[in-house]
Amino acid sequence: MDRPPIVASVLYKTVVDAAGGHCQCHFEQPGGCGRNDHPVTGRSCYERPEYKKPLIVAPLDPDTPTHVAVTLGAEDLIVLCRACFTRRTNNRKKAREQAAAEQLAADVLF
Repeated sequence: MDRPPIVASVLYKTVVDAAGGHCQCHFEQPGGCGRNDHPVTGRSCYERPEYKKPLIVAPLDPDTPTHVAVTLGAEDLIVLCRACFTRRTNNRKKAREQAAAEQLAADVLF
């Protein structure tokens, strides 16, 4: 299930301002998209909204359920550009599908 981005205006502004107004995706940090070859910057993204679409504030843990995500404070959120958010969401979906397939294969009785 894809999760919508956090869009509470005061919280959004607080988190984006704390991030310096740029994407916080970094290959070696939690919450990132998993890409270690971002254009220009390599392991970090640093995309700014004036170049593309608005930044997205999302839970640091991509597996956080929506009903929990809306209760999180700024310390549990990360700012991502749309490309990193989409990549992270797709990577988690693939990982969940892979884990489910492996579990199904392990549960099959012959």
